[in-house]
Amino acid sequence: KERNPLGLHFDLTVPTARYVLENAGHLNFPFKRYSIQPVWRGERPQDGRFREFIQADIDVIGDEVLADHFEVEIPLVMVQAFDALRELGVPEAGIVANNRKLLEGFARGLGLDDVTSVLRAIDKLDKIGPEKVEELMSLGVSRLMSRLVGANRALTATRGVPTAVLVAVTAEDQRAEADQIATALRRRGIPVDVSPSADKFGKQIRFAER
Repeated sequence: KERNPLGLHFDLTVPTARYVLENAGHLNFPFKRYSIQPVWRGERPQDGRFREFIQADIDVIGDEVLADHFEVEIPLVMVQAFDALRELGVPEAGIVANNRKLLEGFARGLGLDDVTSVLRAIDKLDKIGPEKVEELMSLGVSRLMSRLVGANRALTATRGVPTAVLVAVTAEDQRAEADQIATALRRRGIPVDVSPSADKFGKQIRFAER
């Protein structure tokens, strides 16, 4: 059987990984990039999925170690993007985080011991409804979920390229203050980045000069 000679992008992750591998000696880490373009699925699409679709990809790639705060930075960029789209008339959209570790970590942060039972109860939300789920849990699911997603977003993030100002971080417990300074400067139209780690000032300055 003759194979189709055409080749189409099936995702944006593999090309990114190849680019980083081939250019690692010339990149500054953590390496940040984004890409938005059409991609295609080679297999038969399932119900509700399309063979061709637009993928928006945001990646932060570290050198051996990647700071935990990037797990927060990327969702903040997504929130900023959706807010900008609403200003253009795009209807309100929801962000679904498909990661069980988020719920597990949140439940442990609330001091819940039997996390497995909590997750099992939440998994039944669509089938039995919030009232029945609440009966299965000592903590109401509505309270749990509202604290997880946060009805009032207090943080925003934006980024200009290239960066004109780098906010230094003297210690990781002061990162929140550094983020507030960066946000205030961005509101004035100044492209700002926050140091990815609380290294010595010399190393942070070298990072800023790249």
